[in-house]
Amino acid sequence: MLKTGLTPDNFTCPSVVKACGRCLMIGVGGSVHSLIPKVGLDSDKYIGNTLLRMYAACKEIDFGKALFDEMPERDVVSWSSMIAAFVTWYASSMI
Repeated sequence: MLKTGLTPDNFTCPSVVKACGRCLMIGVGGSVHSLIPKVGLDSDKYIGNTLLRMYAACKEIDFGKALFDEMPERDVVSWSSMIAAFVTWYASSMI
């Protein structure tokens, strides 16, 4: 997409991030995360929540917590995603 000159928007970024979370592709997801502020979408709470769910799915609790702490506005989805991330992390550490 970038090679063709198209800029990701608030519809494409969450879709790619969600796919990265489902496929556990933390490297690609992290690359998309670093692109988001560059295209001016860092204040979009939907994208923030999707990133948080991706980090939780990839068991990167520290990245998720840092993202959560930096969110300017947290909603029910943000809190639920962060709680679910901690539960997933805790459950996997008990095995």
